[in-house]
Amino acid sequence: TSPRLWFELERAPDNVKFLLDSASLTPLTCNRDGLVRNGNLETNDSLYWDIWGGGDVVLDFLPGVGPNGGNALKSSSRVHHSWTQSQVLNTDCVNAGDRIAFSAKIKTSVDCLIYSWDSNQRCNDIFFHTDKDNVREYHRVGYITADTPDEGGWHHVHGIHIHSENGEKPDLAKLYFAGANP
Repeated sequence: TSPRLWFELERAPDNVKFLLDSASLTPLTCNRDGLVRNGNLETNDSLYWDIWGGGDVVLDFLPGVGPNGGNALKSSSRVHHSWTQSQVLNTDCVNAGDRIAFSAKIKTSVDCLIYSWDSNQRCNDIFFHTDKDNVREYHRVGYITADTPDEGGWHHVHGIHIHSENGEKPDLAKLYFAGANP
């Protein structure tokens, strides 16, 4: 515990005035059954989601276009195969040797193939990145399960990851999607 904490809002231009109301600081707790927060976009926005990568990538929240009329996130203006939707995860409650099950549904603007290494035909996979003491690990943890999408056009992505000692209690853990041509 810390006896003192400094909380600062910064990076606003000098001519910008803003008001702050109801600020709070709460610890981020690890939930073994819900490492991905707002995974079904149940908050009706992109809360907790951001972009892996850089440049001018745009993350759009699309209400009603997800599987079964649910919500979806779309990344656009991508210039690299890994610049997509991502989320920082709290994995403090996951230990070395623990298994983590990953799953998602993805839709692409072109047909993609499960075993293709051609970036023009390849589907995105789920990747798990950890950074601990400046040691980075990148793991492909989920793959599409069939070349043919479901009746709604969604590919199902599933996988199991066995958490490594290097990835235990990392400084940063992030989930992202990569593999398909932008």
